[in-house]
Amino acid sequence: MENKKINICIFGDSITWGAHDSEGGGWANRFKDYFEEKNKDVNVYNLGVSGDDTEDLLKRIEAECKKFKPNLIIFAIGINDSQYLYSQNSYRVALDYFKNNLEELYGMAISYAKVIFIGLTNVDESKIKLNKDKLYNNKNIKRYDNAIKDFCVDKSIKFIVMNGIIKNENLTDGLHPNSEGHRRMFEKIKVEVAEILKNAMGSRSNKSMIGLKKGTVKLVRHNPKWRKSFEHEEKKLWKIFGKDALKIQHIGSTAILGILAKPIIDIVLIAPSLQKAGCYEKKLKEIGYERNKNDTKKERLFFTKGPEKKLTHYLHIGEIKSGYAEDMILFRDYLCGHKDAAKKYSGLKEKLAEKYYGKREIYTAKKEKFIKGIIRKAKKLKTQK
Repeated sequence: MENKKINICIFGDSITWGAHDSEGGGWANRFKDYFEEKNKDVNVYNLGVSGDDTEDLLKRIEAECKKFKPNLIIFAIGINDSQYLYSQNSYRVALDYFKNNLEELYGMAISYAKVIFIGLTNVDESKIKLNKDKLYNNKNIKRYDNAIKDFCVDKSIKFIVMNGIIKNENLTDGLHPNSEGHRRMFEKIKVEVAEILKNAMGSRSNKSMIGLKKGTVKLVRHNPKWRKSFEHEEKKLWKIFGKDALKIQHIGSTAILGILAKPIIDIVLIAPSLQKAGCYEKKLKEIGYERNKNDTKKERLFFTKGPEKKLTHYLHIGEIKSGYAEDMILFRDYLCGHKDAAKKYSGLKEKLAEKYYGKREIYTAKKEKFIKGIIRKAKKLKTQK
């Protein structure tokens, strides 16, 4: 979550929009006022639409993410999905479809930003007076709320529980919270989100587009300037290696549009032999590259650039036909050409980064199964052409 501004998009229904809160305009607008006043670098967009369910949201989320470029997305959606329609003898959005919609919403959102889900609020069934065809009840709401919670647990997504926060006296019409109800929601959500924003603003304080402390894991959104950083290094490497460099390419997540990445530029250089490439170690050191002689991968020479507190570039040198360098290029090309696979990889990385922030080796090892699977697919696709 690194950007000049921290843009927060809140997607939801009439409760998010702020219905029945004459004092503060709804929990989301209270959230907006609080965080924007506290920090001028935070922008909050209340994108709640009255009556929306997950299927309605799927129709608009992509366009609104492109427009507002969020760093954090908060979903507060699902209570309308749980609505029972007597005329159709079914729920407005069947539970299985609802679960699929959560997958789709998350898949779209994670390519733009970190994601949080807000749980569903309870209702006072004795007060609800909608038309005779519609039914809201706590039993159904609980089923959909549990589906959201289970989804978040499975994906390691932040889930903020709302059940029980609203008292019956806080429900104006049985469904929508009054001003006090919205205040209670805001206070709970504010506390839960504050730490995430604190971490985001902390990472943002380092204005450099690249650089990461050795052994740590931090993911940021794609920065178009990464390509220029690669090209700058590429020129230096061609100048040093000349004909002894058969290929120099930008690889890794910083080379793939739309996915989260560690802010370190990965470069692969294919050489006729590792022995010959090793002769350039001194010249590489002159432009800031230090060889990692403790590297366990025998099929490469591995160099890093930058101090341990702020590594900026990785240089992988592989031997022609060894397969090492070619596999990394195949992986990059496959994800660049397959958006769904790229989103899955980005989601996996985010999940692992949150769990293994200071355990870089474990983070890397946990990605291996996915990476090898993609390489197999890429090779199969290549043979079919």
